[in-house]
Amino acid sequence: MTSRYNSRAETIAVERLRTQAAIKQGRRFSNIVEELDWPRHEVLLRLKSRQAGLSLHGSEELPTLAKDEKFAYRVLLGDPEKIASMLGRDENKL
Repeated sequence: MTSRYNSRAETIAVERLRTQAAIKQGRRFSNIVEELDWPRHEVLLRLKSRQAGLSLHGSEELPTLAKDEKFAYRVLLGDPEKIASMLGRDENKL
């Protein structure tokens, strides 16, 4: 994911606001890592709630996922050739 804000300071301020809003709405975090990760997790939850068959994964998970013969993917943001090379595949065959 990439931030929509121009500066890191602005991104951090908005992330804090989202975390504070979640806490006010009753969200509880079991540790500081969960709390710090909340803005990213919130985005993933919203994306998944719109699409029942959507499975979102980071690039670090791709080599493991690619071992499944039924594995299929589409690059929504980023360099398709770089992803294909990470998987040891020819991008033109996808």
